[in-house]
Amino acid sequence: MSRIVPMSYRAWFQCINEQCRASYPLNSIVYRCKTCGSLLEVHHDLQALAQSDARAWMKLFENRYKSTEWPYGSGVWGKKEWVLPQIDNDNIVSLYEGGTNLFWAERFGKMLGLDDLWIKLCGNSHSGSFKDLGMTVLVSQVKQMISEGVPIKAVVCASTGDTSAALAVYCAAAGIQSVVLLPKGKISIAQLIQPISNGALVLSLDTDFDGCMSIVKEITKDETMYLANSMNSLRIEGQKTVGIEVVQQFDWETPDVIIIPGGNLGNISALGSGLLMMRDLGLISELPRIVVAQAERANPLYRSYLKNFETFEPMQAQKTLASAIQIGNPVSFEKAVRTLKQFNGIVEQATEQELADAAAIGDKTGMFNCPHTGVALAVLIKLLTAGKIDKSERVVVISTAHGLKFTDFKVRYHEGALDFPCHFANKPIELPPSVDAVKAALQQALRRGGNPMSKKSSKTRSWKPATLAIHGLGRTPKAHYAVSTPIVQTSNYYFDSTADVLDFMKAKSEGRVVREHEYGRYGNPTQQECERKLAAIEGAERALLFSTGMSAVIMTLMAYMRRNCHIIFTNDCYRQTRDFATNMLSEFGIEVSLVDPTAEAIAKAIRPDTNIIFTESPTNPYLRVLDIPAVVKVAKKHRVMTMIDATLATPFNIKPLDLGVDIVIHSATKYLGGHNDLLAGVTLGKHDLLNDLNRLQRMIGATPGPFTCFLLERGLKTFVLRMEHHNRAGLTIARMLESHPKIEKIWYPGLESHPDHRIAIQQMSGFGSVITFLLKGGDKETRKFIDALELFLITPSLGGTESLVTQMAPMSFFDYPEDYRRSIGMVDNLVRIALGLEDVDDLIADLKQALGKI
Repeated sequence: MSRIVPMSYRAWFQCINEQCRASYPLNSIVYRCKTCGSLLEVHHDLQALAQSDARAWMKLFENRYKSTEWPYGSGVWGKKEWVLPQIDNDNIVSLYEGGTNLFWAERFGKMLGLDDLWIKLCGNSHSGSFKDLGMTVLVSQVKQMISEGVPIKAVVCASTGDTSAALAVYCAAAGIQSVVLLPKGKISIAQLIQPISNGALVLSLDTDFDGCMSIVKEITKDETMYLANSMNSLRIEGQKTVGIEVVQQFDWETPDVIIIPGGNLGNISALGSGLLMMRDLGLISELPRIVVAQAERANPLYRSYLKNFETFEPMQAQKTLASAIQIGNPVSFEKAVRTLKQFNGIVEQATEQELADAAAIGDKTGMFNCPHTGVALAVLIKLLTAGKIDKSERVVVISTAHGLKFTDFKVRYHEGALDFPCHFANKPIELPPSVDAVKAALQQALRRGGNPMSKKSSKTRSWKPATLAIHGLGRTPKAHYAVSTPIVQTSNYYFDSTADVLDFMKAKSEGRVVREHEYGRYGNPTQQECERKLAAIEGAERALLFSTGMSAVIMTLMAYMRRNCHIIFTNDCYRQTRDFATNMLSEFGIEVSLVDPTAEAIAKAIRPDTNIIFTESPTNPYLRVLDIPAVVKVAKKHRVMTMIDATLATPFNIKPLDLGVDIVIHSATKYLGGHNDLLAGVTLGKHDLLNDLNRLQRMIGATPGPFTCFLLERGLKTFVLRMEHHNRAGLTIARMLESHPKIEKIWYPGLESHPDHRIAIQQMSGFGSVITFLLKGGDKETRKFIDALELFLITPSLGGTESLVTQMAPMSFFDYPEDYRRSIGMVDNLVRIALGLEDVDDLIADLKQALGKI
């Protein structure tokens, strides 16, 4: 059978509570179950629909798709039998919604290593919003009810923008009064003017969406005022067609993953409803995974997801660029959770900077994204990085609104006027009306790859860390066409003539480069190649190598501190950094504050003369993880420079520069070198910012030798492979230790028990292999445990191929007075282990046998 069997199809409201299941006709004015108070959903007579086979439904939907036959050319009403089968065609209010472009995001996908990425541009619609799909159904049903004598005077909604626009335009087309309640000052100008232009009664309330929603619920108790928010499941019926349409556009093949922004969460159950209906009627056999993307500042579903949906706590949503999903108490939470469980769902969040940058990158590849789509794209990037989405999968991102509704967001981003660095801002270049000036600007832009305002080359974004660690941003010529970087073992570089010397010095004074090197203290070709790759891995414009990690720390501070200034350090830090801060900086007339590693503590310590905030993340030894964007916000407010020692995180697990930090420092002795066979440090940041440090380094030296740079550059080639092992081993062994009865307390950011776990999972892609813990017992038991270890070497370092163990008090703080040592937590039973590259099972066995000895 491959034709539609004429049937009397019907649909009705039904309670979602399995113990209730009360039902109501669709022309009832009812939004929650009158028996138990649960939400309702529209149910269809699937038995009747199943009388026609899947092939017949596919053929019918394809014949109607974008046709001129009223009303079936609409992407919603072309599926009328599955949506609102009992409505009269004369009462349908349609503006040719649906049928939107499924955009192959080829260039954006390639940047991520994802060949099969598609963006469903639902904003390419009459009101510029996904909400049109649901509003055509709701307003059509209202028109039908009015025609049947139901005394509805107006349709009412609370909105953060898009719902109000869609309601107003469909009510205007139907000749029905619309009323919208909007949170004052929390939506874009375009979103505000749309309902005003379409004749809605617009009430701007000094509250947020949840406040507007509570008032709408009271207003619509008067049955002449009909509720249009997503708790009215008629909305869901129209919006469910987006999933059906996506599958239809793929010739009835199901994508692997669908990512959709989530605010009030009605769109989640809508998407799932359409896909489940297709499966139940045989049009598809497999379901995709559904990913819900939330803004970090309005993320109640994400918070519940972290607790396996066992609890739900409404929150006060904070102001976010993604204003349409700025909702802290979503009405459709229960439906969304049910859908996510049916679709093996994931919930992830995006920060303001992540969503803005993701939207900007998308725009550069041919889209024009709203900030909510930016949230979804940012979540895609995070899940790909975490390996939760495979690069071989077909992924669809639902873009819920058009970027033209958010031009103020776009303008502020490209003007750099947001509260964070806008990495892909593209400001116009102001020039005099001169051909030479234009030519010069063109040449400069083309040298940088065609985009004069891009902060990173396309290769930096498209090549992954493993590739960057081997090739940097591209191939550079090497002597004799060597594959490996040669060791240039020289202290001097000669000139052929005095004329060459003069040319070189003149060019240098003008900022031009005619040759790279003149003297070994100023730089070396082997060193330069290593710096180039380190900068590429970090995503920095420039890297400067030093002979040790501490020389990088001290010289960087010396280059930027000022006499009589004040520097803030976080108190859980590397011992030598602490000593330099507390014992030596006063000799330079510098005042120092040691504070807890939190943005709040740093903010309280800020003084008018503060000029540097120096911290670590994670810290040493307690592995505290800073809320870096919050610290950067404090610093920018007070015009203070930020420096972070990110040795324990490495560029593989965190990118502080992307979070707005000014300067990043690593002890390259550790994970970057990775083999316990070299000493080096590196400072990274913007090219011009590091000029002062470079001048100081040329004067003082402290540069690594060519052989050290060769070893470091060689170590970088396995950096990613090593870090993947370190991250896996660290989390596995931390979980084992946490559950062991001989362990009193443990610090590891990947564990939920860690005080900064929430921040860590937001900012870090992995947690490394340093674990700090307290043994049950004292000095005697601790020494017995350490001496019993067979694979762990006793030494105060980390990040290499061999596993290391440190009893913190005697090894790193022995010369401190005992009272002071204890006051900073350096007690006798505090142990830090740094895992190497041995087999994880062997390390676990070694730790267990040693613990068994105490």
